[in-house]
Amino acid sequence: MGGLLAVLLCVLLSACGGSGADDAQQASPEAIARAAQVAVEDSRRAVAAAVAAPARPAADRAQDALQKPVEVLSFFGIGPGMKVVQLFADDGYYTELLAHAVGPQGVVYVTRLADATRAARFGNVKVVQDAAREVPAASIDRVVVISGYHQAVNMDIDRSLLLGGLIAALKVEGVLGIVDHSAQPGSRGRDVGILHRIDQALVVEEVRGLGFLPVGQLDALRNLGDDRTRMDMDDAIVGRTDRFVLKFTRPAGLQAPVVELVEEKHELIEAGMPGGIDGTSNSATVQEVVQDVRGRIDAYGDAVTAGQRPVEEPPAYVEPEDVERVEEPPVAAVPDGA
Repeated sequence: MGGLLAVLLCVLLSACGGSGADDAQQASPEAIARAAQVAVEDSRRAVAAAVAAPARPAADRAQDALQKPVEVLSFFGIGPGMKVVQLFADDGYYTELLAHAVGPQGVVYVTRLADATRAARFGNVKVVQDAAREVPAASIDRVVVISGYHQAVNMDIDRSLLLGGLIAALKVEGVLGIVDHSAQPGSRGRDVGILHRIDQALVVEEVRGLGFLPVGQLDALRNLGDDRTRMDMDDAIVGRTDRFVLKFTRPAGLQAPVVELVEEKHELIEAGMPGGIDGTSNSATVQEVVQDVRGRIDAYGDAVTAGQRPVEEPPAYVEPEDVERVEEPPVAAVPDGA
């Protein structure tokens, strides 16, 4: 799991008399799997301790059963000492959990935090306006966007700047985690405004288009009883919407041309000129960018398959239309007219 997994691998290799970066490439599959499992367990313990923190507000605790923060945040591999960016922090429910989980040696950078008292209570929470430009390069372990991607689309925020700009800040093999309310398949961004929902396929398409590699998805927040026609705050479904939980990683070598294109977009915007990823920029069209990064993704995937690169878990991404949804426990369908 990012830096934690790398440290664990180094410990395992040292115990066997190995040293150096080349040895990490030759770690046995069993050693890699063992280190990955230890990292998962460490993350789960850290998040569970955060959830159990006595100082958490009662209103937050009341949400835990529906939000399932231990499952979600440990799936993203959140742990002590990490530097995390949270986009669209909103009421700060997850901000407080992240602050507890990363501990005093970690940092949580947040945007759009509605409850300023959350940041005031923690010395490791920093409110920023533009995370991509305000956090140190190659310093971030995790980026999380929880119930915020649909907001970015609804507000017509340029996601190539929002997420693409964080590529330089995110460590190699750092994780991008996204949770959001599911819209009906094929709806794309149609329901982001009124229903506060978004089509999972659109999110995957946009994030992959920037070069992030899908490495897993979690079904803990799925709800087959949600027909996805109600607003997320509708009394009949609030807290129980069907939600997707997706995990992506930044492949090694994914620095250019995406970062260069993002920087050019910033320069054009600051100069008051139109331009960017729609093909009007001077350096590269989006088609060229996507073609380049897809090649990098394919190469990364081949290395994973060949066992040459340690990963948190086997890449098990399934296209959205093929996802078998499992809800534990099943939630009954909402009766018509409820």
